[in-house]
Amino acid sequence: MAFCGGAVPRGPEAEEKTEETEPDASPQQETEIASEGTAEAPSGGLAHLPNLTAEEKRFLLDLAWATLRRFVQDGRLPVVDSKAVPPRLREPWACFVTLRRRGALRGCIGTLTADQPLYLAVMENARNAARDPRFLPLEDWELADLTVEISVLSPPQPLEYSSPEELLQKLRPGVDGVIFQWRGARATFLPQVWEELPDPEEFLDRLCQKAGLPSKTWRQPDAKIWVYQVEKFGEVAHGAG
Repeated sequence: MAFCGGAVPRGPEAEEKTEETEPDASPQQETEIASEGTAEAPSGGLAHLPNLTAEEKRFLLDLAWATLRRFVQDGRLPVVDSKAVPPRLREPWACFVTLRRRGALRGCIGTLTADQPLYLAVMENARNAARDPRFLPLEDWELADLTVEISVLSPPQPLEYSSPEELLQKLRPGVDGVIFQWRGARATFLPQVWEELPDPEEFLDRLCQKAGLPSKTWRQPDAKIWVYQVEKFGEVAHGAG
């Protein structure tokens, strides 16, 4: 399991970082820890994103809050009748769920693999974000100050380039989430990280560091890069109590 935010002090008031990590494997396997609308894909076309309706977003947010409330009460997940789930939310999509309390990261977990229905992925990632091991487990009194954010991911696409300089030119700050892999190490930054690291070279340097590697490892000829986009939505303190 990987975590958005890197090494974070344990406790509900931990300061937010700007990183996520996972060793080994291709980006279509395993769990990662972690926008509104549709972003362009690297090919120049539209990214493969669900473009959820307001009603579908509302359903997923309600489900995330219900999951958090039930989990902090008794450690279980709510029972959901799949027949009551909107059809498109039963389709497989990868997603991240990010929890923030008063602006500080409180938990962020997700997956790059679209291996289960989106509504189930949201429930699972909401539960896992509530027990993000970098923090103390989420408690019910924190819900009143909590922000929940759901990011639905497009399938990662390999980025082809012939030199480090071309790689820097091909990255699109503010649009692309980036997965870096070199030998047995891997890390990802969601597109939101560009807000704090707008320079592509610094972005990749920090991504390598997050993977536990020297900052310039992305220049290695056998390094691999994938990019993806996100559809993101969230809200503050819904259903607290």
